[in-house]
Amino acid sequence: MGWNGRRRRSSGERSGCPLVLPAAATNSVPRTVYAALAGSSPPLLAPSLDPAHMLLPSEGRTVRTVSRPTLRISRHDDREPPGDVTFEVWDPIGARYEPKDTLDAGLFRMDELAERVRLIVVQHDPARTSLKDAPDPAEDDDSEWAELRASSQAIRVYETRTFYRHGWTTAMSRTVAIETICDEVGYIPP
Repeated sequence: MGWNGRRRRSSGERSGCPLVLPAAATNSVPRTVYAALAGSSPPLLAPSLDPAHMLLPSEGRTVRTVSRPTLRISRHDDREPPGDVTFEVWDPIGARYEPKDTLDAGLFRMDELAERVRLIVVQHDPARTSLKDAPDPAEDDDSEWAELRASSQAIRVYETRTFYRHGWTTAMSRTVAIETICDEVGYIPP
């Protein structure tokens, strides 16, 4: 009794059928090998049906992260009025900062860009290879700034960094991230 390729056999019908393993058990070895080892005749020749996210990365391959839009608030003490701030949004598609007038306009644009990047990635658009993350700050930059970036996933993850802590820190929520960057530069939203 050979494998007919149509259904899995119940535990009572195991004699003579190929070994059927869950996808997680076959993430690095194609199912044809397991079928051949189980003694099915002829061995299954269909390629593995495992989803790509279940496969182990091959040797030497790097996993590319998706670029994220970033909102930057910079404090300018040398301007009038003192404590003046500017808002800029990093566009990962155009690889440039876009100036914005208000915090709300910057947050809106950041969310728009995060959704556009998500669609580019989900639809396997060729433009995804040209997406760029916000540049790292210069070590000799003595201005006060804080950044908030949003992931381009369906469920957003927000991260912040500041002029004195250049590494990204995950925030508990969007609200906490906004409060953090505003507090860091002394900006009080209207």
